[in-house]
Amino acid sequence: MRSYAILIICLLAISLLGCDMTSSSRQSADYYKGTKGIVMSFMDGLPPDRLFEGDPLQAVIELQNTGAYPEKGAPEGKLYISGFDSNAINGYWDNYADFPSDLPGKTPINPTGGREMKKYYDREVRVPFDNEKYSTTIQVTSCYKYRTLATPTVCIDPEPGNRIPDKPCKSSIVTLSGGQGAPVAVTKIEPRTSSDGIYFTIYIQNVGNGKLIASDKYSKCPYELDYNDINKVLVRAELPFDKAPECTPDGTSYRPVVLTNSGSGAITCRFNNPGGDAYTTTLKIQLDYVYSESIKKNLEIVNLDYLQ
Repeated sequence: MRSYAILIICLLAISLLGCDMTSSSRQSADYYKGTKGIVMSFMDGLPPDRLFEGDPLQAVIELQNTGAYPEKGAPEGKLYISGFDSNAINGYWDNYADFPSDLPGKTPINPTGGREMKKYYDREVRVPFDNEKYSTTIQVTSCYKYRTLATPTVCIDPEPGNRIPDKPCKSSIVTLSGGQGAPVAVTKIEPRTSSDGIYFTIYIQNVGNGKLIASDKYSKCPYELDYNDINKVLVRAELPFDKAPECTPDGTSYRPVVLTNSGSGAITCRFNNPGGDAYTTTLKIQLDYVYSESIKKNLEIVNLDYLQ
């Protein structure tokens, strides 16, 4: 009887361990899902909807990294505040306008990502020209470098014309949904095999609510950008047997992938044909870019002299 009880306990322990491992694996996979990067929001009441002339202003911006990049530290980023007359508000950021140094992406250990605060102060707000009140909209804009990593499973079929009925896999279109934990996503992989190699056309989409900017134009973001600086992304694709394919465009800063105004684009890469039988493997795709988004808050400054 004792042996039977011990056996039952062991089976339950194995079952629970298996559930934990399954949950952990699912959680690990989930942090590379999503269509957002750094999400900003004003803390409630900071700033308030109304201030009186002479009051201090404190705007607190909550930053949350809801994406999957980076695993440690923080993406390089900065905040800009605008929308008001400097005669009314003339403050400063606490510890400059750069992103905090600890704002990592989601991981199995930290499934919600990093969260930090940035504060903007003005010791004394004013109403220009001694008017009755001053109404404005405070806008905070983020600019940050970000990365998308997609690792879809693809079929390598060196001889697709060979109609062997029981091949391990068949080369076909791979559709990716739900994003990869970033505001720019790989949405589809289209394969093609020819006599000179194996081709993959990689489709890219801006799936976030912000503006996509070339990664080498970070210093110009947000107010010095021109039309040629936006909707550009660097792309790097690799297979285990070929880490330097020939791509069109080549996906570098000299010839990046240019997205349309609707936020879509594509790159085609030719890999060496490894020969042999068909098999599945991982296609690693890395996208690098700068991303920018804005949030707004209405504010009214009232002149106390008109309330007397």
